[in-house]
Amino acid sequence: MDYARKTPKVLLVSQSILRILEIALTLAAICLTFTAKQTVELLGIEISAKYSYSPAFRYFVSTNIVVVVLSIIALLFLFIYANSTTPYRCFTIFVCDFLATVLGVSGCAAAASIGYVGRYGNEHSGWSPICDYVDKFCKRIQISLICSGLGLILLVILTFWSAIRITTLATVSR
Repeated sequence: MDYARKTPKVLLVSQSILRILEIALTLAAICLTFTAKQTVELLGIEISAKYSYSPAFRYFVSTNIVVVVLSIIALLFLFIYANSTTPYRCFTIFVCDFLATVLGVSGCAAAASIGYVGRYGNEHSGWSPICDYVDKFCKRIQISLICSGLGLILLVILTFWSAIRITTLATVSR
């Protein structure tokens, strides 16, 4: 077994740190979205805003939960296959990273699109902006989207990293 095929310890540690940071950011996004709710009174009418009232926000939370699970699985495989010399074993980590990235992007895009409508409205559809009235709710969702977006940036980096590892192992094994 030559050095080129082994994962150097510094790469293993740095990849682990990125994965843990990504999991923490995604968990923060989930918690912020779960706790996003506000009730205000407007012209004598009580208006409530909760994440569960929007299918897009429910989808956002669901995809983020799946992203966390896939990221934990990838982290476990990272330690299990740390010194693996076969590209097929490292492929599992890549698949977890890739699926997490795709799901995370779709959930974040869904939540961001409905968040945009909540912030700015849509005159053509007759939808008024609501963030002027439920600003606490909107700010919490916005911070949640930022956390999720930062986690997605780390996931993209990790996905490329996994792909490079597979390519390196495949090239060395020839």
